[in-house]
Amino acid sequence: MFVDSHENYTVVRPSRLDASSAADFQKTVRRQLSKKGVAIIIDLNQVESIDSIGLGAIITVLKSLQSKTKLLLCGARKNVESIFKFTGMDKALGTDNHPDLASALRALPCKPVATPQHGFSLKMLRQAVLNFMA
Repeated sequence: MFVDSHENYTVVRPSRLDASSAADFQKTVRRQLSKKGVAIIIDLNQVESIDSIGLGAIITVLKSLQSKTKLLLCGARKNVESIFKFTGMDKALGTDNHPDLASALRALPCKPVATPQHGFSLKMLRQAVLNFMA
């Protein structure tokens, strides 16, 4: 997993988001969340597929966000994006997938993906997981 830290944002680029990598992903992102006021960009361009454990890892990360922390997703391939749409995660996240890292960086000052004051809903996330598991 690639991590690129800057003063006000960190890019986390997992190569997988499944049962074998979810714990490492969560640990890596939590470590970055300890830096107050830093936005986290999860670049999914290397993730070919995602399973229910991978979705759960993203949900866990969303639950652990601090109110001033922004989380953005970018680079999701069509099959990963379709899983987000099928499960309702796209609505739970409250934004479209940014097509690439440059687009996510441009969105940093004004478009957080999920913070409590921007409509983040645990109920929506829970329903997304239930949809995926059904």
